[in-house]
Amino acid sequence: MYLFLELLTVIPLYFIMAQFGYSDYISRYKVALMCLFWGIVGATFFLIGILLSFTQIGSFEIADLSRLAGQPQTFWIILLILAGLSTKLAIVPLHVWMPWVHAEHPTCIAGLLAVYANIAAYVAVRVLILPLHDEMLPFSVPIMIMAFITMAYGAFLTLAQTDAKRFCACSTISQISYSVFGVGAMTVIGIEGGIFYFFSHIIGKTVLFATAGILVYTVETRDMRQMGGLWAKMPLTAILWIAAALILSAMPPFSGFVGKWQLFTGAFQAVQNHPAGLILVIAAILSTLLTLVYTFLAGVRIFFGPLKAPKTAHELKDPPLTMSAPLLALALVALMMGLFPQPLINLLHSVVGTL
Repeated sequence: MYLFLELLTVIPLYFIMAQFGYSDYISRYKVALMCLFWGIVGATFFLIGILLSFTQIGSFEIADLSRLAGQPQTFWIILLILAGLSTKLAIVPLHVWMPWVHAEHPTCIAGLLAVYANIAAYVAVRVLILPLHDEMLPFSVPIMIMAFITMAYGAFLTLAQTDAKRFCACSTISQISYSVFGVGAMTVIGIEGGIFYFFSHIIGKTVLFATAGILVYTVETRDMRQMGGLWAKMPLTAILWIAAALILSAMPPFSGFVGKWQLFTGAFQAVQNHPAGLILVIAAILSTLLTLVYTFLAGVRIFFGPLKAPKTAHELKDPPLTMSAPLLALALVALMMGLFPQPLINLLHSVVGTL
């Protein structure tokens, strides 16, 4: 897991951003190095946790991690692995790399990088919660608190952006934390909701990021202040942006609604006897309104009002279908996941339900 999670993703990402990033030669190499260094930091904590677990159980097999239960070093092993995964998940204050790195990469790998950032939520379930659920319970509330702080901070940071790509990157900081919040609840339905939302988020974020890439490709600027009135010229692109906004804002009938319904239900189960915990979950639910605000506010700025773009009006048009059709297909997948979620829920429950 260490090999495929770190070495085979961080290093290729470094070369992709260094060679094909948007900025000038020096700037994109700086961002590529930032990606590499932060990746190595997170990987190092993760690896130290793995090695420390080996000293306790004499095995690297994930199936044997349950033998750490009751061991004197288990707390520190969990803390080290969580620190490594939190770096990848861009949990505040370990988020500083995300706006730079996620905004620099070529649009064609937006979906892959969205998976790369989110996959640590799955890893936390796989190597910590499933084998060591009882030992993870003391970390539940701190994880939920840090996730909520990151949700809110990431949302307000997104609201402040004027760069289309950086807008999407800052949104990722906030959106990942919903999965972390559900997983941190440590309840069956909360974990299932967190992983379900992981799938929904990577679909919605791929559509949003790629739509931003289409805008940059067509309008030839990343500054959203120089965009406006594009609905008349690029209606299909506008529909893609709205679809991504609906997915990320958890509006029914899209998949984001199902994921957040589950993860917040699981969070309520975890804190039902604690008034402060109930306030935390309610505040987290209210934070979803910020997603609705920043995605649609940016959409209004870009697609409505007077036409405003560097290109002349007759040159502005939707991109070829080869660029938009895959995104429409992804939006359709998110819609089908929202309308018919049970197959995926059953798949997740076949594993998580054993807790």
